Amino acid sequence: MSWNNFDRAVLLHQTFNTAINRKLNQEILNQVYYQNIELRELNIQVEHSNALQSKFLELQIEEIKTREKNKFLKKFAFQLSEILNLIAQSKDEYLRIYLLKKYILSIEDNLTFCQNNLEEINDKVFCRACFTEISKLKENIENNLLDYNNSDLNIIDDLFADLLSLNDKLSKLTIPILLKPYDYKPPKKSLFGFNKSEIEWYDNQYNNHVRLVEEENNKNQTIFEQMKSDLETKIKKHNYFSVLDSIKIKHKDFDIYLEKIFSIEKSFPSSVQIDSSSKKFISDNRDPMFEEAARLIVMYQQGSTSLIQRKMKLGYNRAGRIIDQLEAAGIVGPFEGSKARKVLYSEEYSLERHLKVLAKQSNN
Repeated sequence: MSWNNFDRAVLLHQTFNTAINRKLNQEILNQVYYQNIELRELNIQVEHSNALQSKFLELQIEEIKTREKNKFLKKFAFQLSEILNLIAQSKDEYLRIYLLKKYILSIEDNLTFCQNNLEEINDKVFCRACFTEISKLKENIENNLLDYNNSDLNIIDDLFADLLSLNDKLSKLTIPILLKPYDYKPPKKSLFGFNKSEIEWYDNQYNNHVRLVEEENNKNQTIFEQMKSDLETKIKKHNYFSVLDSIKIKHKDFDIYLEKIFSIEKSFPSSVQIDSSSKKFISDNRDPMFEEAARLIVMYQQGSTSLIQRKMKLGYNRAGRIIDQLEAAGIVGPFEGSKARKVLYSEEYSLERHLKVLAKQSNN
């Protein structure tokens, strides 16, 4: 499969993600503006000024926005170029292809966003140089794409997606609700007293009813236990784990390069709102995949951006925001440099209780 064919195969997906990236980048820019104290003060002054003063203040606001936007975009473009350089440095050809296919669409989308919005010529030239580097990387791997498609690296993300789906089904399994027999109602006393045979008939009917209810409960419980056991077995014996072990043996720099890239991602601007004094998590910005990521982190007992990005097939911006959200929500510990964050929940039951508490807080 040539690179051009690959490009065509993901065209629709790329178009969709481009729109998402543009919207996300604009949201981050808005957050940058919001965090600028000078801008906030000027906006308040505009509300209480006359027409002439308002016009002057609005010009000041636009000037500050332009300055903040260029600062943000310059830093973002440089960080994207750092990821490109890391990919180019890999001496493992297959690993380079894996990293390029994994990141290239997001890098191109975000570089395009930077190039279209940066104003200085030198900055635009820098972005064009990055696109040139991308073209060179694509050309250099063209001859090895066919062999790569038969390698473990090409299937590892799909395997994890399947594993994650199984784990999601397991987490959503619910213990069946126990059926309750109706209350026993003895026959009414007639003028001639109780008829013994009639009472026995009522007793037999009720006892049969109780027995059928118990059988139904036992049947439902057995089905639930079997489904749970089957899913746990599939997860435990999933091919993902053996393939991942094989990758780590064949491609010793696999984790190293991913961690290096994620360390760059860590410094990406984020739109997650966290009160710096109280670290109170603002749940309105919680990612739709926040709970799924929390379960993943607890299942693997590894609080790292790399796990979320690699296993959930998310972009580096989004995975970084989710790990920050998990920290703010008290599920993982603070950033510790090259070490993975400490996971603050050892098993899923306690996590589920915590997630329910967070959901209630969000609703309130």
